[in-house]
Amino acid sequence: MSEPLPSPSDETVELPASGERPLNETLPPPECEAVADAKSETVELDEQGSSRRAAPALSRSFASDRYEVVSELGRGGMGVVLAAHDKKLDRRVALKVLLAGDFASKEAQDRFQVEARAAARLSHRNLVGVHEVGEEGGVHFLVMDYVEGESLAERVKREGPLPPRDAAWIALRLADALYYAHTRAILHRDVKPANVLLDTRGEPLLTDFGLAKELDSVGPGLTASGFVIGTPAYMSPEQAGGTDQLDRRSDIYSLGATLYETLSGKPPFAAKNVAGLLRAVLEEEPAPFERADLDRDLETICLKCLEKEPTLRYGSARALQEDLERYLAHESILARRPGAVERARKWIRRNGLLARALGVTLVLGGLALALLTASFVWRLQHERNRARDIATHTRRSLELLVFEARDKLSTLPGERARQVRRELLREALRSLLALHETSEEVATFSSEAFRDLAMLAIDANELDSALELAQRGVAAARRPAPGPLRDRNVALSLLVLGDVQRRLGRTEAALESNRAGCALVHPEPLPGEPVHEPAMLLLNGETRQLELLREAGRMPEALAMAEGIEQRLNRLPSEVASYEQGTVALQLGRIFEHAGEIPRARQAFQRTFELTRAALREAPGAIGPRELQLAALDNLTRLRRTQGDLEGALQVARQGVELGEALLREDPENASTRQHLVALRIELSDGLDAVGRLEDSLAPLRLALRDAQAL
Repeated sequence: MSEPLPSPSDETVELPASGERPLNETLPPPECEAVADAKSETVELDEQGSSRRAAPALSRSFASDRYEVVSELGRGGMGVVLAAHDKKLDRRVALKVLLAGDFASKEAQDRFQVEARAAARLSHRNLVGVHEVGEEGGVHFLVMDYVEGESLAERVKREGPLPPRDAAWIALRLADALYYAHTRAILHRDVKPANVLLDTRGEPLLTDFGLAKELDSVGPGLTASGFVIGTPAYMSPEQAGGTDQLDRRSDIYSLGATLYETLSGKPPFAAKNVAGLLRAVLEEEPAPFERADLDRDLETICLKCLEKEPTLRYGSARALQEDLERYLAHESILARRPGAVERARKWIRRNGLLARALGVTLVLGGLALALLTASFVWRLQHERNRARDIATHTRRSLELLVFEARDKLSTLPGERARQVRRELLREALRSLLALHETSEEVATFSSEAFRDLAMLAIDANELDSALELAQRGVAAARRPAPGPLRDRNVALSLLVLGDVQRRLGRTEAALESNRAGCALVHPEPLPGEPVHEPAMLLLNGETRQLELLREAGRMPEALAMAEGIEQRLNRLPSEVASYEQGTVALQLGRIFEHAGEIPRARQAFQRTFELTRAALREAPGAIGPRELQLAALDNLTRLRRTQGDLEGALQVARQGVELGEALLREDPENASTRQHLVALRIELSDGLDAVGRLEDSLAPLRLALRDAQAL
């Protein structure tokens, strides 16, 4: 068959040149094979954003003394493609015939001339040749090679994703054809599977230069005042945005989109309407490939072509061609997978709505989540540019990623936010580990860096990686000569190791690491360190030890340690690290209650409540202190009722329920908050029943049952 004119699912869209995307132009449902999804629907949009669709055109009615029409091969908004017999040269040709009537406008004629002029300058084995442009009976037409075969789009539709090496070979041939066109100052601007013909030998031929633009021409290459053109699913972001500054890298993007479809069976993006599709091209990242046989190198080549930023793509079609040649020859490719900066930016694009929602949450909470803003990307890129070696780069990247992703995201409510945090941390961990593995400066990689990586892995729930990193951190900390700084680094590294071991269920090993770490904490602060820093570090370490002893069933040891912690805690001013002190006090209360020391437990829980109030004075509305306060109220209610203080228990229970309801409104998926609220509602119900208010006790009980069912 000859060059098929694309079906309605494969034609081009015209957009306002200003870059404004049309409003929701709904596409027709897939009622037949000729109507596909929004990936490449033909829609022409006028300056008001309304659409107009092409009217039917003539086919066999085309009359010519030289060309005898044999059949219609395809049709679309601009015209039809006909199989014809060239009587003069006795050969089969393809005729591309421009629509007649109102559609044969000066604009359409000019586009025909562009295609004829572009094709006349090109002669390449992987380009469909155009031999003549003519007019007969007022009808404009092009005479092209007749290609026996099918389009790449038809093959993918029939067979599904192609074998990776077949897809790479096709892309290589097309890259060679594009390089040839680019060296002759021609951009194609509409590379897509429907415009790639496969002859009977499987050789790909690029066709349809109707949207071509001469690189040295003046003007934006508009089809009419205020419009630019292309096929949405295969447009580069800059083309979709309406810029008139397209260059060769726009065609490279479209070829990457074509390669993506041959490897996945679908275009990089799909949507219900043109507006949604264009937004996806501009803002989202292609979905990951879902095939086990896809070589990582070929995936890297494809995704490099599809970078949003032109500067991150291949600089020329020749560079792409050479990397594909390396891949097919089983050699190392030059393209590299994105680093930490690009991966963070890609994640934000993939989760744009959620990222924006998180940004709003942070603004409302008075926080600035730089990781989810362009400023973070700039900062991290700036730091990378400043780094003189890989170790410095890793250190600075860690400081930004850990602080922004680990510390700030931890304050956000909601299970979705927690999932976001875990995913960000996993992405950061993989990037930083890969970066570290390439470093030739492993010996200089500090214990602090290993600790940060281990904590990053803990938060990402990558516990096996966390264990290895924590062990390497301890080894790195022990290398320097003895001294206070070395002891502090070893202590911190051992505490991190103990935390990982505890999470892995290795209680005895965790106890030993934790004990050794606490033994190395000197009471004197390091130079420039706050005076209470060593005491807080020791309190945190010993609080972990308390929990481990309780889990191991070694309560006498735990109680003895709790008494020492209580004495040191009482010596600290309440305004120093109030939230951290409150966490320690809560653990003390649990140990004392478990040991039957109820008055001391109640005192510890009351201290927790007071410390959280101090923390909230410093940071009003902060989630962490309020959640800690809720836990303290839950425990206080239970202990007051146990001691017979029924009215006091009711008062505290009401306060706790009010706080729990407020927290649950902010974070409906927080299981811990809901558990505390269930317990407080039950305590409230029991307390009301105990004071003879049976009817009043039913309402909180019903609510407790409802919340329990939601857990």
